Amino acid sequence: MVSIEEKNKLLERIKNETKFYDIRLEGTGCESVMGFITPEAYEYWHKKSDREFGSYLAEYRDYNLLNKVPTKAQLTKEWYEYDGLDYYLTADTKGTKFNVGVKKGMSKADFGEINNTNPWIVS
Repeated sequence: MVSIEEKNKLLERIKNETKFYDIRLEGTGCESVMGFITPEAYEYWHKKSDREFGSYLAEYRDYNLLNKVPTKAQLTKEWYEYDGLDYYLTADTKGTKFNVGVKKGMSKADFGEINNTNPWIVS
């Protein structure tokens, strides 16, 4: 039979052990950034439609290589890298599932280092 002291030790160990969770948002939402572009890029793009700008962002390298956009108005990195001011990530509350699960038998080594530049990336 297990003594009360052994039971208490087990309870303390369980209560104080590090726990790891798997947190998932699944569904639709929005990811957006705010950053800086050149005045020339602003002057060019604010006259264009959202659709034209969206098409450009999706294939900016090709547009730039084919000179479809004036050199001074060209963007030089992925849209999500223009995050010098802010970064937003939201979920549509009507269609999004929020799941939290305890990861049993895992340690910090299983998750890798936490990425300090982007807290959303764990491994």
